[in-house]
Amino acid sequence: MRDYQDIITQILNCAQRNDGLPKTRLMYEVQLSFSQVKEYLKYLQQVELLSYDEESRVFRTTRKGKNFLELYNGMAELITGCKREKYADTDNI
Repeated sequence: MRDYQDIITQILNCAQRNDGLPKTRLMYEVQLSFSQVKEYLKYLQQVELLSYDEESRVFRTTRKGKNFLELYNGMAELITGCKREKYADTDNI
């Protein structure tokens, strides 16, 4: 079972790959229902961790979102004593 931090981290990781992803692709990548992904995307945009490009219709992780991922991975490493493989996508921020 995933908690909301894990879901947020997965969304941000997916959105920083391939110059952003459309909502449907994010939904499948993170394995959420349409209504769930819609709520997460709305929240992540409100707190400026994610942005939406109207022209290309994709969501992208913002600089603030990348900073969040870096901090999240650092805390996970402190707690577990090892790097979380699941969120290793932030290595090239």
